[in-house]
Amino acid sequence: MAQQKSPPPSANHPRFEWFLPSLVELAAQTGVRPVVTLTVGGFLVSGELVDGGTYFTAVAQQVESVPEAALPAAARQALVKLLGRFAEHEQADGGWQNSPKAEPPHVHLLNARVFHPAGAPVPAMGSFPWRVRLDAVEGFTLRALEWDEGVIR
Repeated sequence: MAQQKSPPPSANHPRFEWFLPSLVELAAQTGVRPVVTLTVGGFLVSGELVDGGTYFTAVAQQVESVPEAALPAAARQALVKLLGRFAEHEQADGGWQNSPKAEPPHVHLLNARVFHPAGAPVPAMGSFPWRVRLDAVEGFTLRALEWDEGVIR
């Protein structure tokens, strides 16, 4: 029986496994949000894969909700403005897509939860936007993890 070969690495992604960068491109180009679980440094991180502009917009929205006692209004406004510029950069010119190498340098997740093999997810309740270098991802699956009565499922 002939052995089937994996698809060749994308010319755009010669240094990385081809499938995850393709999903990053899909999220950036179409707005589709595949649910993934990444393995990064021994931790498992589950969330919705999104483009960089969506990620920075979500972080800015979180910063806007920080109480003034924790972050003075002027600092909050400056940070929101900075994050807005990052989001505009990602959305206006395609961010990494127009770079000479055309390799997505980061993976961005919304509704992320980090799972440690020995304990409950962080955060225990809720989720957050999360960003990691693509080359730091050791593996992934197209499935979200859940925490159910002390067990990762």
